[in-house]
Amino acid sequence: MSTMRKALKVLSLLAVVGGIDLLITLIVLNTSGDQAPDLLHSIVMGFVVLFAFLLGAQGISAANVPVRARGLLPVALVGLLVNAADVVLAILNGTAVVSVVINALIIAGISYCASAVAKESLR
Repeated sequence: MSTMRKALKVLSLLAVVGGIDLLITLIVLNTSGDQAPDLLHSIVMGFVVLFAFLLGAQGISAANVPVRARGLLPVALVGLLVNAADVVLAILNGTAVVSVVINALIIAGISYCASAVAKESLR
């Protein structure tokens, strides 16, 4: 297993852990009366959680079978866009959710590693 495949697997596991963290954050924010985000922010944050789990599962699969890495890139791009939208909504609402920014960095790393693994599979 190459270094990029190992890095993809580690980042994918971090994405799953980050998704669990974001899910807990979403639940806590929505159950607290004072800091509850608006409906749009909750929906976008839910999509961030969904893409974190999706990218984690697909990334682990792509690390084991490198040919699947090419299919990971479009999902990672949409995941980055959803993360960016969530960061903007968090800033506009005044709720700084650091885990969303960290999740965006993990997805960027997954994108880079998936691209490298896809190039390796073409050789």
